[in-house]
Amino acid sequence: VLLDQAIAADLKKALNICEEFELEHGGMENLATMLPFYRVQFTIYLFDDINSAHWLWQRMPAVVKSDTELVSLWGITKKLFNRDFPGAFSDLQNFGWTSPSLVSIMPKLIAEIRVRNSTLIAKSHTSVAIAECASLLGLSESDAAKYCAGLGWQPHPQNSAFLVPTPPPAPAEVLTGAAAGAAPGGAAQRLKGLTDLVCQIDSR
Repeated sequence: VLLDQAIAADLKKALNICEEFELEHGGMENLATMLPFYRVQFTIYLFDDINSAHWLWQRMPAVVKSDTELVSLWGITKKLFNRDFPGAFSDLQNFGWTSPSLVSIMPKLIAEIRVRNSTLIAKSHTSVAIAECASLLGLSESDAAKYCAGLGWQPHPQNSAFLVPTPPPAPAEVLTGAAAGAAPGGAAQRLKGLTDLVCQIDSR
């Protein structure tokens, strides 16, 4: 219940709850108890902390990795890492999530990835093809054009297949992964130590 309340109110708090749970109970074999925490922790890392998602997958108990939703999340992680945004968006939107916590978080994650990608486009391009925007935003070309118009982007004066991005405003701090605002010595720091240990073991 506490985790569900945190998901609704503050994803950063929800992540802290999951990280503390992993530190205290990560070795247990009770699948029903572990799954809700691992699912939420993994999903929140995808907001901006792909590396932490990768290492979480590596250290998850084998019994947890058999969960179909976590397997799908791992596939999405690899697609995001490889910048396969059409594939990642397709999986995020069409997988058919059944866990209430993931059903709640997915729209926020999809929106966050769109914001991040549109911001990167606006910072790096003076003009961009609508088809390219659609691919990077996980939208049809008509919906991508509407989305970008909502950001203040203008039609290209010489080519109707292109848009002229409006430079984004200075970014505000967004809730994202464990590194954002985590107190030194807290769960994020201890999990980093756990990850370092996993790295050492893997390198032997």
